[in-house]
Amino acid sequence: WWLVSKFGTPSTAVLLCAARLPYCVASFLQDAALVLVSRGLSIPAAPILLLHASAWPTLVFGARTFSNSLEATLLALALALVARSHSRPHSSVAHCAMLGCLLSLGCWVRFTFILYWLPLGVLSLLHGRAATGAPSASRASTVQPASSIRVRLSFLVLGAAVTSLVLLGVDCAIYGPACLGAPWRCIPPLNAAIYNASPSRLAIHGLHPRLTHVTVNLPLLAGPIALAAAA
Repeated sequence: WWLVSKFGTPSTAVLLCAARLPYCVASFLQDAALVLVSRGLSIPAAPILLLHASAWPTLVFGARTFSNSLEATLLALALALVARSHSRPHSSVAHCAMLGCLLSLGCWVRFTFILYWLPLGVLSLLHGRAATGAPSASRASTVQPASSIRVRLSFLVLGAAVTSLVLLGVDCAIYGPACLGAPWRCIPPLNAAIYNASPSRLAIHGLHPRLTHVTVNLPLLAGPIALAAAA
């Protein structure tokens, strides 16, 4: 409202750029996260960045206003956290809390995010068990009371719970009475799961024929590689 009152109603070009600018910034966050992953795993960053930048979904969807783009950014940040926790075991408890925050943010964007996050969460929890088997020379620096799986899980759940409460509060503030009377209506992953689990919704939207997946969706996702797969 303040911007409109000061500068007037924006043009369609301004609205288009303003909507895509955050996604453009998020694409740089993906690059930065991949650099951290490469450093955490002690592998060259250049090939990873080249593969990511030349991937068809990155080229087509990377700077467009899709929830998939935000989901990819949050997944890249989660990968960076896990890679960093492996290189720095003493700070992995804090990483678990941040990983829980990313879980909440990702599920708020797309409830399917948990499927991508789950292997990283399990790996982060089991990393504490791996650290306890370190050689005796480095045991003092790797084995700490906070490195147990139970403590890691507690910090992970705490990070996810606090972030979810903040997001729920923001949604209730935005949507007002619709959420204050029934706060569960402002939980996007719950609403999305209920919506997609209803057979009546499936009857409304229908199913895509397999031919559509082969001729349209697969080329959109894989680009020219789809032709090689067909061959």
